Amino acid sequence: MNIKKISTLCLALIMVMSISINVKAADEMEPNDSLAQANMVELTSVTCGIATDNQDYDYYRTKILSEDRDVHFLFIHQGTNDGFVAWIYDETTGDLLSAEIMTSKVTEKDFRFKKDHRYYIRVLGLNGSSNTTYQLSLTDEEIGHLVLKSSMEEEPNNTQETANICPDMKQYIGSIKDSSDVDYFEYTATESQQVRYQFLSSGTENAVFTYMVDDATGEIIHQGTITGNTYTPFYMIANHKYRVYVEYVRGNKQSYAFQFKPVNN
Repeated sequence: MNIKKISTLCLALIMVMSISINVKAADEMEPNDSLAQANMVELTSVTCGIATDNQDYDYYRTKILSEDRDVHFLFIHQGTNDGFVAWIYDETTGDLLSAEIMTSKVTEKDFRFKKDHRYYIRVLGLNGSSNTTYQLSLTDEEIGHLVLKSSMEEEPNNTQETANICPDMKQYIGSIKDSSDVDYFEYTATESQQVRYQFLSSGTENAVFTYMVDDATGEIIHQGTITGNTYTPFYMIANHKYRVYVEYVRGNKQSYAFQFKPVNN
C-alpha cells in the first residue's frame, strides 16, 4: 500500500477549537496497518483518516492512562454504502470492549478507561467505502458535550440549482477535488439573530476561494481566498436565504468546514 498523508480537515469536530477548551487535531499517518504501526491518539483528540479499500485496516493507540477516565467515542464518516467497522480493545488485558458496524454516518459510544491501561482502535472500511474519509474522536467527559456533529457535502452540488440545502445551523463539511470542482450550499434563516460565519480550510499550503451572500438583498457578506480559518460576524435575517460558494485555488485535494454560529453560543 502506498504511504499516504491525509490532507483533510477534521471538520466534523474541529469547530470545538473555537471554544476555550483545547481539542487537538491530527491526520492519519500511514503505514498504520498493524498494532505495531498504530498512530498514537490522545483523549480530547480528533483524527481524520481515509479507507483506501476494504482491505485497509487503520490502527490507533492511546498512551497508558495515569487515571481512570470516562471516554466518549465519536465516529463520523462519509460512506454511502456499507460503512465501517471499529473494534475497541483494552490492550493491557486483551479484552474486546466493542465491535461496531457503523452504517449510519454518526456513531457514539461511552466507555470507562482504566488507570495504567492502554487502549487501541482498529478501523476497517466495508464494501462501498473505498477512498472514503472519516473522523474519529476520543473525548473525555469534560468536553464530550461540546463535540459538534456535522453534515457532509453531497455531490453533485456544482450549480445553484443543485446546491446542498442546509436544514439547520450545524457544521457542514465538504471537499474540493481540483480546479474543475465547485460547491454550492444554501441555508434559509429561521430567525433573526447576530451570528458569525465560520469557515475553515485544510492548512496553509492549500487554499480555497469562498463567498457567502444574502440572496434576498444581494449583499456579499464574505468573500476571499482562505488558508486556515476565518470568522465573519453579521446579522442574519429571518426567512432570508444565504448562499455559500466554494472553489479550488491551489494545492491538493482539500477539505473545508463552515457553520453559521450564533454569537451567544
